[in-house]
Amino acid sequence: HCGATDFWPDVIPAAQAASNLYVESSLARPFVFASHLRTLGQARGIVGSAAPLNDLVFEWEQTRAVLPPAEWDAVYGNNLWRLISPTSAAPAVAGVIDPGPK
Repeated sequence: HCGATDFWPDVIPAAQAASNLYVESSLARPFVFASHLRTLGQARGIVGSAAPLNDLVFEWEQTRAVLPPAEWDAVYGNNLWRLISPTSAAPAVAGVIDPGPK
């Protein structure tokens, strides 16, 4: 979780020190999450929403507005899938995470 917490300055140093840590976007400003992805790489990011505190669609649209489309599949599902899947393989179908037009 790389959003609004007392520990936000520790996000990048902690993730750089431990390759098994991922940044998740709940309660993070979209431009901050995008900056973290530029530093750590898209394979270390997962988009979240902090629902029901925040609206899922709003959060996803805001994040989508600052990320290049080439990163969407990874951060909107494939990275999480890789972490929790018993096979650790990404889904065979790309592009299914698109929440639709802005």
